[in-house]
Amino acid sequence: MGFTLGLIELLTGSLEVLTFWVKKIFLTNISAYVLILLTLIPLRNNGLTLHR
Repeated sequence: MGFTLGLIELLTGSLEVLTFWVKKIFLTNISAYVLILLTLIPLRNNGLTLHR
């Protein structure tokens, strides 16, 4: 019984760490993508593109 509870606690703790890590990476990347888009949208509206 103790082994099962220890395994459940280990899996639960690992899941919490994984969830925290995924949220941190995802939110960090979203903010970076938003900044890139906010930089590129005015360039595109002025007729400029990156491949010219």
